[in-house]
Amino acid sequence: MRQTAPAVFRLPTGSWRPKSQPECRILGNEARLDVAAAERDVLDAGEALIARYPHIGAVLLECTNMAPYARALSDHLRLPVYDMISFVAWFHAGLKPHDFGHPASTPRPWREAK
Repeated sequence: MRQTAPAVFRLPTGSWRPKSQPECRILGNEARLDVAAAERDVLDAGEALIARYPHIGAVLLECTNMAPYARALSDHLRLPVYDMISFVAWFHAGLKPHDFGHPASTPRPWREAK
C-alpha cells in the first residue's frame, strides 16, 4: 500500500510594509514613534493579510510591540485579534479559575487543606 505524505499546513503570514513606523522606529531603536502612523501601518498590514487570505477567521500578532494596536485592528477587520497580552490573560485564568460560590465551591474532602 502506497503512503502519501501528510498535507502541509501553511499558516498565512503578513508583515507591515518596508520602511513603516514600526520597522524603522521600533526595530531601529529610535527614541520617538509616530503612534498614529504606526497604528495606520498595522491596520494596513491587516488589510493586506485579509486581502491575500480572505478565509482568515482570526489574527495573531506575534510581535509584542503590536499589542497596543490589537483592539484597533480587531475593530477595523471585525475579527478576533490575539497577542501576547491576551495569551497571558488566558493562561493566568487557567491557573486560578473563577470561584462561582455555592454550590460549586462548597468544601470537599479532597480540596480541604491538611
